[in-house]
Amino acid sequence: MDKADARALLQSTQQLRTHWSGAIITLLGYVAVANAAIWSYFLKAYVDSSQPLYIAVASAGSSMSLALWRYYVRQLDDFIAALYPEFLFYEGILSVPNNYSTTRYLIKAVPNVHTILENSKLNQEQKCDAISNLVESKRIGIRGHLKFEIMVLSLIVLMFGACVYLSRHHLMAFRTDVCLFVILVALCITLYELFTFQRNPDDKAVQKAIRAVNSQPS
Repeated sequence: MDKADARALLQSTQQLRTHWSGAIITLLGYVAVANAAIWSYFLKAYVDSSQPLYIAVASAGSSMSLALWRYYVRQLDDFIAALYPEFLFYEGILSVPNNYSTTRYLIKAVPNVHTILENSKLNQEQKCDAISNLVESKRIGIRGHLKFEIMVLSLIVLMFGACVYLSRHHLMAFRTDVCLFVILVALCITLYELFTFQRNPDDKAVQKAIRAVNSQPS
């Protein structure tokens, strides 16, 4: 591949990354507005009627919206992570200095990945393959998502506790069970994406990626 093609493909890849990163930021705004609307409506209804059921419904709707938000954002993050090997490959062809490349970003953002990117025994193609291996094994870093997962899990558990309290003191069992079920589903979705999508690589995962590259036929 010549430098002109690499430059064009690098620009196209960067546009994809910018698009998906923008979508993640936009979704944060949407979910904030949606939850503000949910709680504004149902809290007003609760104040007007003194019916605790409105709090349970708001908790269920809010929990599910938060869980689905995190799941979709994690899918977008997966798309972004899959671009890293391409960035490294094109930047290698263009001889981009490490201080201004994806290599520098990954070394700063992803624990233990320097073992691959600063390994003098690996050529550029092998480094790209090793990073690709980490991407496929869901071990290319969390990019700040963990704090959002912890926040969402805490809110869902809090809303679940509120619904349990209401079920014991105010509400009919059937109505409460429906809300509790929705919140439990939201909790399961959040836990699933927390342990299924990208995570930080430990040294074992990095060494496995290196071995996989070294075992490939020349």
